[in-house]
Amino acid sequence: MFSNQSRLHHWKLKAQELLGIDLRSLAIFRISIALIIIVDLITRASDLEPHYTDRGVLPIDRVIEDSPKWRVSVHLLNGSIEFQAALFVIAGLFAVALLLGYYTRFVTPVVWFLTISLNSRNPFLMQGSDYLLCLLLFWSMFLPLGARYSIDHLRNPHRFQESNVIFSGGTVAALLQICFVYWFSVALKSSKDWLIRGTGIYYALMLDRYVTNFGKLLLESHPLFLKFLTYATMGLEAFGPLLAFSPFFSGPVRCLVIVSFTVFHVSMGLALELWLFTYICMASWLLFVPGWFWDQLLGKFKTPVQGVYSPIREQATWKNVLAAFFLIYVLMWNLRTVNPSLFFPKVIQSIGYSLRLDQWWGLFRGPSRKDGWHVMVGKLQDRTQVNLLNPDRTVSWEKPELVIAIYKNHRWRKYLRFMRFESLQFKEDYTRYLCQRWNETHTDTKQLASLEIYFLHETNYLNRRVSKPKKELLLSYTCE
Repeated sequence: MFSNQSRLHHWKLKAQELLGIDLRSLAIFRISIALIIIVDLITRASDLEPHYTDRGVLPIDRVIEDSPKWRVSVHLLNGSIEFQAALFVIAGLFAVALLLGYYTRFVTPVVWFLTISLNSRNPFLMQGSDYLLCLLLFWSMFLPLGARYSIDHLRNPHRFQESNVIFSGGTVAALLQICFVYWFSVALKSSKDWLIRGTGIYYALMLDRYVTNFGKLLLESHPLFLKFLTYATMGLEAFGPLLAFSPFFSGPVRCLVIVSFTVFHVSMGLALELWLFTYICMASWLLFVPGWFWDQLLGKFKTPVQGVYSPIREQATWKNVLAAFFLIYVLMWNLRTVNPSLFFPKVIQSIGYSLRLDQWWGLFRGPSRKDGWHVMVGKLQDRTQVNLLNPDRTVSWEKPELVIAIYKNHRWRKYLRFMRFESLQFKEDYTRYLCQRWNETHTDTKQLASLEIYFLHETNYLNRRVSKPKKELLLSYTCE
């Protein structure tokens, strides 16, 4: 028989095992997040002028006029391409330092700040991947990212020799934040398509603004298979994170959960154009990789250390208190997305927006049956027409074979979604940019005289039926 004290000690160690993070897993997470940031910066840099300078689609003055006062961004200090390029280079250098684990405790907050600053420069480009990346970087500031596989560790190898596991307020908050993504995704999927009819995946794959060729192929599957995928998605998101905290056979069960979510996100990323969201989600699950996995993988080469860091030794008490406060904060924020009537003062909301703790995990919650694509018709001085979205192709009102292919990239597609809902000034900023960009590279009669932006609406139904497209003129603009 075990004494009460031994039982208490056992469950205390079990709690630390389940709510702690292995330092080797933390190191692989650090490397993955740094690589994602570098890739993101490179892809964003291809649209440096249109998205982030005053010569682009959203001048700084417009952002400052329309944005709340709590939004802080060094990218709003100057709208020149030279200044923005310099910030991109600086962000890239710090991301490389994070990748290598060099002065990690200092570098991590800088990378987080530059990331939220960049997103605040043009909020119309933000997607779910950007929100999740900001959140992971925020919680990373409470974690010793450089404790393994880093220059920091090489320079001071004795600092982290006591244990392979860190247990603190930061580890609890980071792990639960990842769980919130899935639990509140389920909570927001309250429509009959997900809960009763089982058509949630079907309608998600019917959205041409997201679906890929693989997604179209999947859409041809038997309706019962798509219904199975719908309920399997709900089940995995609801119960998968719970199983990650199983106190029995913890290592193998957690690895099974990680593999399940990896397969889920890879499949979703193949079927739907979600860009970095797929990779960021998979990177987040690296925090759950248990020490059991590394011990099995490394075998006789495993690091001969056991136990758990003391939260007080590794992380100051005030940091644990701060992590607990923000964990409660994001929990309240997520609860309010499910029930907007919950009390949440605007003063407190500003904290979330300024630190980019704001979050909403309701993608495909309907999912929407409304869909469509843009057609941009430019009229030149010689009265010929050009396709401004795809200048190499003629203007066509026929539905593209692959809608996502008509947009340069996912951020342009996201930005243009706002054309239907934002102010006239927002639309004119974009059309002014189009005129300026075209006329700088064309002369005389080939210059752009005017343009019209249309959105062709569709409504999706069961059995792959789609309504006849309806043409909506979003804006008619004359180039100055």
